[in-house]
Amino acid sequence: MKTARPLPDYRFCRHTVTLYHRLAKQGFAVEKRVFRGAFLDMSLVRKETEGAAGYEQDFLLVLPSGLGGRPAYLEPAAYDRLSESGRRKFFTLCPGDKIAEGEGPDILSAADWAAFTGKAGAGLVKETAARRLGERVLHLEAGSAGTLGRSSLPHPRKGLSR
Repeated sequence: MKTARPLPDYRFCRHTVTLYHRLAKQGFAVEKRVFRGAFLDMSLVRKETEGAAGYEQDFLLVLPSGLGGRPAYLEPAAYDRLSESGRRKFFTLCPGDKIAEGEGPDILSAADWAAFTGKAGAGLVKETAARRLGERVLHLEAGSAGTLGRSSLPHPRKGLSR
């Protein structure tokens, strides 16, 4: 007999983040969306590449879809086909997009886009995964490489888990 999995507990989704999605248009176009009610775990980690050591933002972001007045998730290709007014009820995020903790600045040019990731509280999305219950998307997980799948949201009966 199969036991039902408990639904994720979104009570800890209290962060405000800014999502920057690169629209599939000619030229440079970035859409900025401030998302309230997310879970963001961000830390600075030491990375070594080709013998050189440095620090990089490591993060896991959980964006509940369509719950409590939040926008609903749409796959990037479907989202990009919508008109500007049609996108208001939805959000999307894909590898190559960027995020900022809190309400982030406007990105108006390709130079702003290139310089943005190195700032504190900002990150480059390297992977995403839509978590579903049947056909419905419960939430989108986004993060830097290797962060998806780690225990992000607390179990309703166990409190915070890692």
